[in-house]
Amino acid sequence: MFKRLELIIKNRQLQTENEELYEENKQNREDIEDLEIQKVHAKLFAEYTMSKLIELEKIDRSGISEESKRKQRNVIFNNLRKENINIINELSNKLGNDR
Repeated sequence: MFKRLELIIKNRQLQTENEELYEENKQNREDIEDLEIQKVHAKLFAEYTMSKLIELEKIDRSGISEESKRKQRNVIFNNLRKENINIINELSNKLGNDR
């Protein structure tokens, strides 16, 4: 009788532990998906930044006036700053909402 009761209690403990592990695994899978998305975004932003650096090189090599070069460079710098701020805010919001 006591042996059976012990088995029932142990079974319930194992079920509870199993449910906790299931929820933890579910959260881990969601975290992995988020990280994969962030990795793609980081790669795309790195590629975008590289293209803007190439644009800056082209501006420096162009035959336009220094004032025009400065204006074009400032436009690129400001766009990159804006993008960086947006990405930082997005990541901060996501990291702030974690668990």
